[in-house]
Amino acid sequence: MKSIVFVFLVTVTLASQSFAAERYSITKLSDGTVRIDHRTGAISYCRERDGNMICSLAAEERQAWISETEDLSNRIDHLEQRLKTLEAATSKSSQDKSSETKPEEQREIDKAMDFMDKAIRRFSDVFDDLKDELNPN
Repeated sequence: MKSIVFVFLVTVTLASQSFAAERYSITKLSDGTVRIDHRTGAISYCRERDGNMICSLAAEERQAWISETEDLSNRIDHLEQRLKTLEAATSKSSQDKSSETKPEEQREIDKAMDFMDKAIRRFSDVFDDLKDELNPN
């Protein structure tokens, strides 16, 4: 029975190997097989145990995988925190602009209106003086 299961697993393995021929290579050893992932470089050692093929990563590959996973998790946490900080700053900035900018903009508008008022009054005074000079009545 074990030999039938093993033949089946080898057949499945070879079929999957042809499906993913570019990614994996499988090498038969005396007490199991070695599967090499050409995309990631991971090396898995597979053995038959109780009629099942059990594959595990090589010790140093496992440590590298754990290290990379932790690194990626830390990067994700850092990016999420940075995103929250930026969103909070953007939200606060928008609120500040809406509350503080209006009085500042209003001051600028008032300043421009005062300037225009003075300019029009001066122009009007010059026009009145000219009118008086031309019509002495």
